Amino acid sequence: MVGFSRLTVLGAIIPLALAAIPSVPRPATALRLVKTSDEDPGTWMTEEEKFEKLTSKRIGFMDITDTMSNCEPGTRGNGRSPKGRQDRA
Repeated sequence: MVGFSRLTVLGAIIPLALAAIPSVPRPATALRLVKTSDEDPGTWMTEEEKFEKLTSKRIGFMDITDTMSNCEPGTRGNGRSPKGRQDRA
């Protein structure tokens, strides 16, 4: 019974702890680094582009932007800086 009590307390504390973590909303125009395979160096695209180019075509991908938090955008991936993209104004 002691184990069950501990689990109950833990179950009550975890949601409170997670709620205390501030979440930063991402604007839809923010660029994300997305890979479609292990060999893919990655491509910078917006959430909208991810849907149009990948999700809607059922292409599997992984958004690795948050795993690259110590790197500046443009230093990894396909070599194109997000600021230097041709299709952006």
